[in-house]
Amino acid sequence: MKRQTDLATEAPSHSSGERIPSITFFAMDVHEVLDKVFIFGKTMATETKDSETVCIQVCGMEREIYFLPRTCTNLDEKGVLQEGQYPVLPPELSNGTTTLSDEPATACVYDEVKSVLLENGIREYSARQDARCFLSNHVGHRRPELTPCLRVTYPAKYAALEPFLEGQTFSQVVGTKNTLMERFVLELQIPGPCWMRVSDATRVDGVSSCSWSLSVDSPTKIEVLPKSEVQLSVPLMRVLSVSMRTVAEANSNAKELAVICGTVFDRVPTNRTVGDAPRAAMQFAIVRPLSHESFPFGFDRIVRGRRILRERNELAMIERFLAEINRLDPDILVCHQAMSHHLDVLIRRMRELRVREWWHLGRLIQRRQLEDLRKSTQAYTNGIGPALARQLVAGRLLCDTEEAAREYLPREKDYSLRSLCRSTFGSKIISQEECDEEWSTQSMLAAYRDAKELLEAIDKCNEDARLSFLLADRLAVIPLSNELASICGYLWSRALLGNRAERIEYLLLHEIHRSGKYVAPDKIRCQRRNNLTPRLGLKEQNTQGSVGTQTPVATFTLTQRGGSTPSSAAGSAQRLQHSVKRRKPAYQGGYVLEPKRGLYETCVLQLDFSSLYPSIIQEYNIDFTTVTLDCDGAAQLPSPALDTGILPSVLRRLVQRRRQVREAARGESDPVRQQQLHTRQLALKLTANAMYGCLGFAHSRFYIQELAELVTRTGRETLERTVELAQETLIRIGRERLSSSTACSPDEESNSTPEVIYGDTDSIFIDSAVQFESKLVGRVMELGNAIRREVNKQYRTLEIEVEALYIRMLLLNKKKYAAMKYDLATGALSKEVKGIEVVRRDWCSLVANSGNYVLDQVLDPSISSMEANDRICRHLGEIASRMQNGLVDIDQYAITKQLSKPPDAYEDAAVQPHVQVALRRRASGYTVNAGTYIPYVICREVREEWAPTNGSKSERTCSADNIARRAYHPDEVRHGSGALHIDIGWYLENQLHATLSRMTECIPGLDAVALARCMGMNTQPFEQAKMLAESGSQSRSPWDRNALRSALIEDLYGALSDPHVESFMVHCPSCARSFKLDLHIESDGVKPATNIGSCPYNDCAAEVPIAILAQQLTMFIRKAIRRYYTSAYVKKGSRQLVRDLCLSGDGSRAYRLEDHGDTADGTCIVEREYGERTLYAQLERLQFALGNSPVTRAEADDSPSYAQLCAKKLQSILQYYLDACGYQYVEMSALFSGELSET
Repeated sequence: MKRQTDLATEAPSHSSGERIPSITFFAMDVHEVLDKVFIFGKTMATETKDSETVCIQVCGMEREIYFLPRTCTNLDEKGVLQEGQYPVLPPELSNGTTTLSDEPATACVYDEVKSVLLENGIREYSARQDARCFLSNHVGHRRPELTPCLRVTYPAKYAALEPFLEGQTFSQVVGTKNTLMERFVLELQIPGPCWMRVSDATRVDGVSSCSWSLSVDSPTKIEVLPKSEVQLSVPLMRVLSVSMRTVAEANSNAKELAVICGTVFDRVPTNRTVGDAPRAAMQFAIVRPLSHESFPFGFDRIVRGRRILRERNELAMIERFLAEINRLDPDILVCHQAMSHHLDVLIRRMRELRVREWWHLGRLIQRRQLEDLRKSTQAYTNGIGPALARQLVAGRLLCDTEEAAREYLPREKDYSLRSLCRSTFGSKIISQEECDEEWSTQSMLAAYRDAKELLEAIDKCNEDARLSFLLADRLAVIPLSNELASICGYLWSRALLGNRAERIEYLLLHEIHRSGKYVAPDKIRCQRRNNLTPRLGLKEQNTQGSVGTQTPVATFTLTQRGGSTPSSAAGSAQRLQHSVKRRKPAYQGGYVLEPKRGLYETCVLQLDFSSLYPSIIQEYNIDFTTVTLDCDGAAQLPSPALDTGILPSVLRRLVQRRRQVREAARGESDPVRQQQLHTRQLALKLTANAMYGCLGFAHSRFYIQELAELVTRTGRETLERTVELAQETLIRIGRERLSSSTACSPDEESNSTPEVIYGDTDSIFIDSAVQFESKLVGRVMELGNAIRREVNKQYRTLEIEVEALYIRMLLLNKKKYAAMKYDLATGALSKEVKGIEVVRRDWCSLVANSGNYVLDQVLDPSISSMEANDRICRHLGEIASRMQNGLVDIDQYAITKQLSKPPDAYEDAAVQPHVQVALRRRASGYTVNAGTYIPYVICREVREEWAPTNGSKSERTCSADNIARRAYHPDEVRHGSGALHIDIGWYLENQLHATLSRMTECIPGLDAVALARCMGMNTQPFEQAKMLAESGSQSRSPWDRNALRSALIEDLYGALSDPHVESFMVHCPSCARSFKLDLHIESDGVKPATNIGSCPYNDCAAEVPIAILAQQLTMFIRKAIRRYYTSAYVKKGSRQLVRDLCLSGDGSRAYRLEDHGDTADGTCIVEREYGERTLYAQLERLQFALGNSPVTRAEADDSPSYAQLCAKKLQSILQYYLDACGYQYVEMSALFSGELSET
């Protein structure tokens, strides 16, 4: 087959050893192998004006370490013991020499260090006495003052010393874990991707596949060019987006590659703005037949003319794929689930098939075996780690869109490629059917049976490759990661793969290196921080004698990194044992004020601290170098007289830069430039917000628990003080208004006063006690501004601002509320939901949709509370009916949960529904790993499968009620041929009712009993729970008792809770329009209708004759009675209609119903759909509306108005029917007939 050369990059022919005086290139990545550092980038060709790839091999790298002298005791001239340190150098070398002498001297650090270096085979080295401040992961062990030390440098060709090394004269060695790449980046102050110039280089062969492979003998021949000296634009990138398909031929768990597809996007700018995605330059697919088989019949014919490369086996397919990568030479590889799946499978198959040129994945020529490469990196249970991924593609950039989506889209329920594309692009790019389609190894295996199905699978794989790039482009992964790397002085390749803690690490390392005073702590794993084993640098020596005037040294124990103390062996063991037990010490988080729960129909203000924790660090100068511990071991705020520390300086610079960028973006008219500035300010914001997180993240290099605890403690104190200031300010404003001579207008009067109702970490919420009107917004904002001024007076950096104005708020619990937000600029309304189940992924979409509907009705200011309750009840009744009749899509029932570890690693897998589903999915050939989101639905169990014939009753109940046994993937239900049915009762009780009842428990008329009645559920358990709650109501607060009393009044007769109960509609004979004559709810109870006897429309306002009102009321009541007698029967506890009834012989309400029975003999309890309870509730609602009820009594009047006359007439008609209704009476003789007959 003729090799295609389109889009290929041909390297120019040059001889090895050629001297290159100077070359300027754009550095993209730095990679370390053994004692060398490799820089990869692109340079502009002078002839073609196009970019060419460059690799610079940097030799002559050195390691740098610091030896800290050990504390010892000396005898002074008077024979008194004094504490001091071993000298760094002997007296004859302490005046500035930098080379270790071979002459013996008195006991000092450099003598022992020389012996240690020689024992480790290090023959070339240099040393000098220095003084530095050594930082530590523990405040008590840091050395803030300048500490004399021995600074040693030696060539990188010698191996690094072991960490945690100790000797008799030195207590610690700092810098043994630092990589050559880190030292290279810091020494050259590389600000992320940047322009560089290399001088006096030599062309070499066998180093990389780049167009230019150069070598320099020293890092000093490389310099970073300032932006002011560079007139070149950043080279355009070539992007290859990859997707793969696997099959499992012999074993379902042993996946093999079947199809590899790639899409090339050429000339992609690094600062591309969001807009129309670039078109693909080319696509290719590589496919192979199944083992010992050929392609399906007719496959060669239908793929003729398309770029589908056919190979004979898997080995040839992988080699062809590597050859295509090497030929196309892309700068960036894009793949969805690259680290969690695709690269893992590719590495395993290349290792098993003994692929030699695996390094074509990158640009660096590597001769190591894949097995050795994998052993040298940290093991991951889920795919491969970032370190191994970077080594595989050394010289290229890897973008995993799944990892990017997890960082940039944290609220998604499903991180599969097609689900992300649908939520990001909408249905125009991908349909719901395509979104639900997921390829497993078994489905791919089935595609090989037919040529068209195989071609369709290849096309889907090609489409996935294209969608991966489109997703990365929409999320702006390439430009945003470029900005993050530039801000932190970080490698672009690492910024693409996430790891926020490492980004902050490099940002702080640059600051520490620029200071020239501090030394950063070594990077060690968190498991070792509290379990350090000291090692002696020399062989065990006899310490019974003395050395000069120094006393013998006792057993020294390195309690933590950063310092050592003399102790006994028993004390050492005790301290080590204590440190092992205390692996991850916890500390208290942010302050959360107990909320005053309820529905607030007045304006609520939210005041928010801008970046609270970063601002606290700046306000109080909290830093590694300034914070000290008190006598109890707790960190205390530093003195204001101290110099500004590292953390406050970095944060202040980030905040100032972001402020400048935002101001520049506001004045920018060019949309492209404006988008670039927006990306830059977003990167600055992400970096500043992550600064505090690195202090409390155990895997961070700068993890310091004491600082993180100090910041959160100060944050709690700040919020507590803010709440006190706000309450004091509100009281003062209230007094000023009372003493003011200007009287309030009637619409501004209120019985309640403003108060703080909630506070959370960095925000406080204030009920203004002012009903929302546009003309009163200014008055509400005056409250917020007064509090803002009072609080901001107390601080220099901390600032609180009015974040939002809510016209209605439903405050449920801590970190759980929903509110209707009012935009001060445009007047638009938007709903905001925090922490409630409707925004969580572990509840089904049915709950989210119904919950959002409930919130929309409750928070809508244009809807009265009574009308909102009516709408909610009708909606829930319709939802329950649609569920019972099978009209709800199966995806609405799906519950999504994430696997925190591989499914086979769960010890309690038998009781975890999502784990059971995941195990079956993995057995079917689907990719399931730790971090995968698993959707599942709960079905009714097949009776023959779960009804045991033996065993105790408790065992049978436990087995039958195990939800995990009844959990299935939605695809299993779809393809189950009708054998699986959704458990509607379980969803009504455990999903819909359980969630909505928590949302509406503070809303009058929508308690658990009312919701259960709306959804046709059995209300008895909820009524019992309500009675138990009432029994403890005396211990409630006054607000809770009033809310409970109001709810009981409204639900006493069920007039507001039954969805079949309707409002009385009156037809006006004057204007021929209808209006509602119904009750309404106020804070102090239920009030009768206000428009009895007259039309409420302003353009009519006519009086309705009493006779017409009486006739219409009589017809309305008779219609309800007729509806009761003609009502159909439904199964008790649901809305399922029951037909063909056969009354049982005993006259009870138990009926034998085919396919409807709840018990083994097929019987169930039925009731009227419009029953006695509903009819009586309808009459009660009329009684409330007309005002003649024990709750709201109208006082008599000597001269009754027309409305009172109408009400009296209608009340008499209603009372006639109420007296005739037998539902309100209990037949005592029938109730106790059984007991009386026995006696």
